[in-house]
Amino acid sequence: MHPVADPLRQNPNPAAMAEVLAYVQALEQQLAVSVQQLEQRNQEITRREQEIHALEIKNQKLAFELAYLRRIRFGVDALAVPSGTHRGTA
Repeated sequence: MHPVADPLRQNPNPAAMAEVLAYVQALEQQLAVSVQQLEQRNQEITRREQEIHALEIKNQKLAFELAYLRRIRFGVDALAVPSGTHRGTA
């Protein structure tokens, strides 16, 4: 329990009650600000995740387009690995 609240149980008086009430209200305000900041951060994270996803899709489309253009320019056989060669060995 908070140190301010303990003496109130033994000797409740209006001044002490007002102090505790002010403290609780200040904590509630801090909590409201923190909740608002968390909501803003969550919205920003969601926006960034959507942006990342869109960029990943664009990257994938460009990779497929590049592969398509290479096939057109060099032909399908030029992109294939020769049958006697294994990847990673020369």
